[in-house]
Amino acid sequence: MAVTPIVGLCLPPHPGRGIEWAPPAEWSAEEALAEAARLGALPAVIHNLRALDRGPAGDSAWTDRLRRNYAHNLNLQRQETGLVERLNRAGVDCRPIKGPGLVELLYPDLSWRGIADIDLLIRPEQVEQAYRLLKQWGLKDAAGSWTGVGLARLTSEPDDFFPELVLVAPPATIVELHWDWVGESFPAGSPVQDREAFLLYLCRHGAKHFWASMQRVCDIELYLRKFGEAVDWKRFWTLARNKGWERAAAASLEICAVLFGRAPHQYQRRPRLWASRAMGRQAARLLLAPDRPWWWRHQVTRRLRVYSWSQRLRRCAGWIQPPPWHWNLELSNRATWVRRYRRLALAGLALACPLAGWRRRLRKSVDLEGRDWWILLRAAVLLAVVRAGLGVVSFETWRRWAQAPRAAAETIPGQVERIAWLVEAAANHHVLRMTCLPRSLVLLRLLTRLGAPAELKLGVRQHQGRLQAHAWVEWQGRALNQSGRQVDFAELAPARERRG
Repeated sequence: MAVTPIVGLCLPPHPGRGIEWAPPAEWSAEEALAEAARLGALPAVIHNLRALDRGPAGDSAWTDRLRRNYAHNLNLQRQETGLVERLNRAGVDCRPIKGPGLVELLYPDLSWRGIADIDLLIRPEQVEQAYRLLKQWGLKDAAGSWTGVGLARLTSEPDDFFPELVLVAPPATIVELHWDWVGESFPAGSPVQDREAFLLYLCRHGAKHFWASMQRVCDIELYLRKFGEAVDWKRFWTLARNKGWERAAAASLEICAVLFGRAPHQYQRRPRLWASRAMGRQAARLLLAPDRPWWWRHQVTRRLRVYSWSQRLRRCAGWIQPPPWHWNLELSNRATWVRRYRRLALAGLALACPLAGWRRRLRKSVDLEGRDWWILLRAAVLLAVVRAGLGVVSFETWRRWAQAPRAAAETIPGQVERIAWLVEAAANHHVLRMTCLPRSLVLLRLLTRLGAPAELKLGVRQHQGRLQAHAWVEWQGRALNQSGRQVDFAELAPARERRG
């Protein structure tokens, strides 16, 4: 395949050959920088163009991006060092992997490569301890909070599921905990010291994303240039075969051979790895291509192409089972499995639905829990009853019905907002057109039954010569439904105050 010349600018200068490609005089640096940004290798290309006196001006947006990248990486390095030291002092074996340490190892300095997050390697049996400590130190969950049962399920997943635990450190630094080391045992020191295992880890990480970024391929190539002669290739391929990553390793090395002219290792020439090498050539072609096929845009389909047949079957079986985070809700085994199949059924309906609007609604409904569906059903029925009954029964009767007292219960703020959102969703998708009054009466009824002391508010305004009325529900001084509209209306006093 034809390799675009910009690939020669994605690596630091070779120790013996210098920069491996010099652009012609008519070549557009702006176009090259835009292409480098698309490939994920912008910092290295800017540095190399500067060395050739073809770089962007000092006050350009490209130079500003380079400065911000350097400052960001320095901050990540400081945060990573602090977290590793604190975890080790707390008795957790923690090793930084990839991130700033990898950049310092392979590149001239931290400004040569972008770093997205902090990656920490933890022993599987210490993941829960590390998670609790990080939460105590102010880190937040990237998604929902984890329980002991959920963490136990997560750490027991096979390595080819790429399990990880993601947290967010202030102000917005992503911290990922990993325990999927590919060596025979947990590294006693820096993971880089285990040459073969670390190289396999880099290959595996590239395969995880189907080599979608040039910088992941450059990491492998630079590691081979620096430590390739010290690698015990027999042990490397043994590890790859035993850990199930032989296909990913062969494809990663083939990509380096295609893009950087590296000679394939003799082990790669074995007939059983021909398909893996073909996948590597395809990945190199797609990495440079401006247009990519549909399956490239989906993480699931990219990983299925990387997997061996046994890994594909195991992954498909894993999708049928409840994922680890399902167990954080502390439901019964039966309820957890029902929840999983309900989500799969809705996801399947969304894929099969020919109508774009309903397809979008079905995708949103995947995240609804069983209790949410019950509230939606109750709200839909009550909305129809109230709308039909408002012309028959007096408003005061409906108000008393909506405010029927119930024994006080502990009200969780998140529940109140959730019920308000579900009532609005039921009203917006109802077969009958719902005005503000039925919406507010039904919401007030559901909140009152929950034990939340909500209030029904009525207001009027003069608009374009016409008198308009509006109803909404307030809880703790906040409007729950149609927030913002009520500020234009003058609130009416309750009837008992007007009589007084």
